[in-house]
Amino acid sequence: MLMVKKKEDRKRGTKAREARAAKIAKKDKGENKGGKAKEHSKLHSKLDGKKSRGSPHNMQKRQSSERAANAQHVSVGVAPFPIESQPAQSAQQTVPTKSTPPLQATMSSTPSSKPAQQQQANAFSQPSSQLTKHERDYRRVKELIMQISAYPVGASFKQREEARKALVHLYKKVDDNIKGSILAYMNEKLSSAREYRDFICLDYLKEKRHSERVNPAEITAKILDFSSSVEGAAYFLELLAAFDDELATKLLTFHITRYLSQPFLSFRGLAIKGIALLGKMKTKHAFHTLLYYKELIKGVDIEAEVEKSLSAWGQKIVKGKVKLLDEEEKLAQEILERAKKPKKVGEYAQYR
Repeated sequence: MLMVKKKEDRKRGTKAREARAAKIAKKDKGENKGGKAKEHSKLHSKLDGKKSRGSPHNMQKRQSSERAANAQHVSVGVAPFPIESQPAQSAQQTVPTKSTPPLQATMSSTPSSKPAQQQQANAFSQPSSQLTKHERDYRRVKELIMQISAYPVGASFKQREEARKALVHLYKKVDDNIKGSILAYMNEKLSSAREYRDFICLDYLKEKRHSERVNPAEITAKILDFSSSVEGAAYFLELLAAFDDELATKLLTFHITRYLSQPFLSFRGLAIKGIALLGKMKTKHAFHTLLYYKELIKGVDIEAEVEKSLSAWGQKIVKGKVKLLDEEEKLAQEILERAKKPKKVGEYAQYR
């Protein structure tokens, strides 16, 4: 009987403990269920918000509001991003520029310390009385070169020659920056020879630019430009030689070298023209160049022109118009001696 009673007590204790555990578990489950419900409600609200923002209607609405905000920024001259992200800058602040050494400024088409676009706008949009001397010179240079380029259709022979004299006179008295602008224009005109082999038409421009959109007026402009033909290029070579300083001489030899590198008669004729002009110039670089041409350049027509130009320089030296340094005389003798070496058979074959 005692054993049976003990077993019943153990069963009642076990049931009581299970009942208490079940009660506690039920209570915890209710609390957890409430918390999870709140979390689920928050999650659903977030997802609903994302869906609403991602819908086409709301996206269009948001983009239109952003465009309106940007337009408002632009209309008042403010960038469409936070002002704090930009460094504070004065409206009149300018970047200091170093002065350009003369030789480095030679081929600069923007000689002023001002930006090129601002300088050109000032030079061609304002009355002359409001321009600086530099801007007036720049305007004058472009006007003169345009007048020469317009011959023979847009300018008469007299107008062309007047423009040439004025440009040479201007070149002699301006600073190296304006000289650089003049030489940059001259280089552009002489470089138009690169198109001498091509027949410029609409199909040519379309093929060159890989586009069907071309302006027929460009063809007319190229045809009427004086430098687009051999006689125009020869005239610009003469104009370059008339400047007669080291900078102009270097640009002249630059183009002679490229003419000599081409196998076409028009280029060869321009090379001979340039060599003849070197004989008329007074810069020593022209003389030095002819000495090296005597040694290096092969071809009956070229060698004959080199001989003529060197003879012209010989007359200048004999008459005392040009004095050579001892080192220059020694160099000239060495080059002439090297040029007297026997020539191989067939050297002239390709030009005969």
